[in-house]
Amino acid sequence: MRLSVIFRLKGNLVQPGFKPFIWKMVSEAGLGGWVTDGEDDESVLLQLEGEQQKIQDFIRPIPGRLAPDFMLKSISIVSKEELHFSESHPVFRVLGNNQTKSPYLQPDKQPSEAFLREIFDPAGRRFEYPFWAPANSGYVHSLLKHNPPTRRNTLLSSFPPCRKCREEAASSNPLFAKSPYLACPECGPRVYLLDSDGECAWDDTENCWECARGELHRGRILAMQLISGGFQLFVNATDRDAISKLRKRKKLPSRPLVIMARDLDAARKICNISAAEETLLTSPAAPVVILSLREDAADCLPVDLLNPDGPQMGLCLPPSALTHLLFGKKDAGNSGDMPDYLATISNNWDGKTVSQ
Repeated sequence: MRLSVIFRLKGNLVQPGFKPFIWKMVSEAGLGGWVTDGEDDESVLLQLEGEQQKIQDFIRPIPGRLAPDFMLKSISIVSKEELHFSESHPVFRVLGNNQTKSPYLQPDKQPSEAFLREIFDPAGRRFEYPFWAPANSGYVHSLLKHNPPTRRNTLLSSFPPCRKCREEAASSNPLFAKSPYLACPECGPRVYLLDSDGECAWDDTENCWECARGELHRGRILAMQLISGGFQLFVNATDRDAISKLRKRKKLPSRPLVIMARDLDAARKICNISAAEETLLTSPAAPVVILSLREDAADCLPVDLLNPDGPQMGLCLPPSALTHLLFGKKDAGNSGDMPDYLATISNNWDGKTVSQ
């Protein structure tokens, strides 16, 4: 007998990751239906459609299959009715805001303005500290080890939050509330800088960024390890000698290099940017966009070295907290020598170098 059963699950369930976690389990069980938030802050409604035995086999072990973070308190049946039709391919949906949408984990996104204000506030606890994110943005794919995206399943599991971070996560502040990715210099990972011999040059956060900016200004190549694991190489895009050094060391005599501009104003000084291209550049994905160069772009950059092939340039804005901090705040004294443009390529683990 085929049934449609609606269950009410109560507990600490209205949080990021629960519905995608349920979606995966139900899909693997071959059932259909939907899941949505309930009428309060601790309940979720789950509809299951399928054979009665399959539904029973799915719901009975649920308490033991949920991650401890979800803290299931009770399960009750809201309604049950017999189905008089059969679906060859049952569909399970995540419902929200009266819309049907496919469940997914948000990818890493460009930091929000509120996030940037926090990390550039000299009086704040997270001044120049990149290893945290609000609940609705930031590090998800790159920090996640497996579902659901709770802290214990991310690379931050080795860094228990301090008392202040726990209090912020439990607060009503939208920047911190319910975020599993909160950390600070007291309890989270640290930034450090190595010299060309692999020796630690600085392990103090503020001095690391200041020193890195100074080395770029002096024509050095900076390799930054990204959250996702690989390395990205940077040089001052206004320095012909630094660009030539990067090309020689990576054996890239003519391949176009990507330009990372400090902000949209800097990008407009060298490229013609349409409304559609501006939307792409400033979107949360922060992609590299191929743009046409302005006729006077050579006044700002050695365009013949950056792209010998023609009057176009692959350009992006800083896509992460790490790259925003590398540029520094424009009106800050410690970033006065930092250029508005960096030439960048990735240095992949397999030895192949590609522009990105």
